[in-house]
Amino acid sequence: MINKVKNILEISKSTMPKLGFKFSDQTQTYAVALWGTIMEYAASLLKLIDEKSTWGIESLLRTMVEAYFDLINLSHIVNYDKRMEMNYYIEANKLEKERHQNPKNEYLSIIDDHSAMDFESQIQKLKEIGIQGKTSIFEKMKLANSENIYRSVYWILSQQGHNNLIALVDRHIITDQNGQPSGIEFFRPKKEQNIIVILDSTAGMLTASMKALESILEIDLKNQIEKAQAILKEIRE
Repeated sequence: MINKVKNILEISKSTMPKLGFKFSDQTQTYAVALWGTIMEYAASLLKLIDEKSTWGIESLLRTMVEAYFDLINLSHIVNYDKRMEMNYYIEANKLEKERHQNPKNEYLSIIDDHSAMDFESQIQKLKEIGIQGKTSIFEKMKLANSENIYRSVYWILSQQGHNNLIALVDRHIITDQNGQPSGIEFFRPKKEQNIIVILDSTAGMLTASMKALESILEIDLKNQIEKAQAILKEIRE
């Protein structure tokens, strides 16, 4: 199965010479950047699975899922690029406020100083065109009609990413036939079924992302998309 997903990744990479876009068009620029992110995370996932170093791959998948939904929403939500900008300005503004209010925070010295930028005015400008605040991960998935993914798959990925108790137990605690803790284990191999789900998800996102990219950039990726869809169908049969 992994070889088929690798094939889809190679097909995805073959789109790169066709990525003609205008830097002046923010939607197109953000779309290409997201597409690159999705391919890069997919490549990292596949390499780790290949090398049986699968600890932490859920966190990689989670990040790829977030980039994927931004790309999907860029393809059909008007002014979604402005929502992305609002998220950035709000977070950057928080950071610069911290820099001003807490000069003793020595860790801020390793982060680029953007205090000269007026994030407040940028936020206000976006509010004036109807972008009222941050778009949460849940809202992003809702815009893509994928609330059920947030309430299931994404929840599991988040538990792993935040090292919540359910994730720690799943990774390291051995239980007896009565479900009671009986030992601890490190570097436990991932269950095959979990790997299959991650590979399937990666293949699906790569394929759907090409369709979104084709729509946003108004380029012809029909050949690549059809090849990827045929492989995806084989994976899921």
